[in-house]
Order: sequence, then C-alpha cells, then structure tokens
Amino acid sequence: INTIPTFESVKGLFSEYAKQEEKLRSVRKEKEILLVSLEEIDNEIKSNETEYNTLLISSNSAHFEQKRQSQIINHIDTLKEIIISFNKQLVSENISKLEKKIKSKFDQLKRKESLVNRIEISPTDYSMTLYTSGRLEIPADRLSAGERQLLAIAILWGLADSSGKELPTIIDTPMGRLDGEHRTRLIEKYFPNAASQVILLSTDEEIYGQYYSKLKPFIAQEYNIVYNETEKTSYFSNGYLESAL
Repeated sequence: INTIPTFESVKGLFSEYAKQEEKLRSVRKEKEILLVSLEEIDNEIKSNETEYNTLLISSNSAHFEQKRQSQIINHIDTLKEIIISFNKQLVSENISKLEKKIKSKFDQLKRKESLVNRIEISPTDYSMTLYTSGRLEIPADRLSAGERQLLAIAILWGLADSSGKELPTIIDTPMGRLDGEHRTRLIEKYFPNAASQVILLSTDEEIYGQYYSKLKPFIAQEYNIVYNETEKTSYFSNGYLESAL
C-alpha cells in the first residue's frame, strides 16, 4: 500500500495530462480545419485547371476556326480563279466551235470564189470579223447584199445547229436579194435542213417553178395568206400561190 502514490502526488500529472489532451484536441481540430482548407484549395486548383483547359481548348478552337476560315477563303479564291479560267476556256472553245460551224454553213451557201476564208468571233463582245485567205480583214461593205443575207442565214443555222435543240425557224422573204445560184443553194442545202420545223413566208416571185419543185418533197403543209379588200383583213387558205406553180 505504501507503494501506491497518493492523489496529491499525482494530481499534477492529471493536470498535465488534461492540458496535453486539450492541446491534442486543439491540434486535431486545427488539422481538420487545415484539411478542409486543403480540400477547398485542391478543388479550386482543379476548377482553375478545368477553366484553363476550357480556355485553352476555346483558344485553340478559335485559332483553328480562324485558320479554317482563312483556308476556306483561300480555297474560294483559288476556285474562283479556276472557274474564271475554265469559263474563259469554255467560252473560247465554244466560240471556236461556233466559228467553224458558221463558216461551214456559209461555205455550203456561198459561191466558191467568195473572199471569205475565215470567220472569227470576239469572246468579249461577240463581234464578228471576216478574213481573206491572206488574213486580211474584209469590211462588211465588201460583201454584196446577197452575201450578207447568206451570212446572216449561216449565223442562224450555225447557232441552231450548235445548240443541239430542236428550234423552229421562221424566215420572211427568204429569197429577197439572192441571185439564181444562191437561191438554188438555199433550196437544196438550207431549207430542208434548217430545223425540224421551218416556216417560209415567201412571195410568188421567190419560191416558184424549179425552186418550188425542188422544195416540194420537204413541204408538210402549204397555206396562202389572202387579203380581203372588202373586210380589210387577211385569212389563211390551204394550198400554195397559184401564180408560183
């Protein structure tokens, strides 16, 4: 029993233990506070990292979009140049084909001794220039009235032929200024081949006799426009001009 310490002798130890226990609780509480703060800081770091990554992605996306738009603009400009070049080439090729087509049609209608050796069409204003075999330009007034009429017919014939479409053709006073040889060429070469449907508005002094006989196999319908003096009006009757037969 003598070895058992008295309360008085250990009272100080209890007091010291209580103090240390209080310190431990305080340290633990401070630790918990620090852990909470640490977690908040960690969350804030993660949030900042997320925001930074978002901004980085957004920045990269904006940069990529800007670069992509720039590339698109460059591609569009390149395509425009290609299209313009292709369009010019296409126009040039089509005009070249049309030139040859009109020249071919004109050759079928004109006399062999005609001055016209080449026909050129401007790709900008589509004006037409005629040349001799020596590359000399032929003024329009060098052509006779008949040749000018044949050239106009050759142009219409060439355009219709080049279009590849079935276009009806109406020709008023088709033989007006043409001599016998040119009339024969029109009758034999042009009228039967001008289009799938051709309407000739002829007088009895144009298509008659041998010309009418040559054209007859290609005629589907014949009508005569008769003027009524009393009623001051015109009407259609079946058949061709009797005076031309």
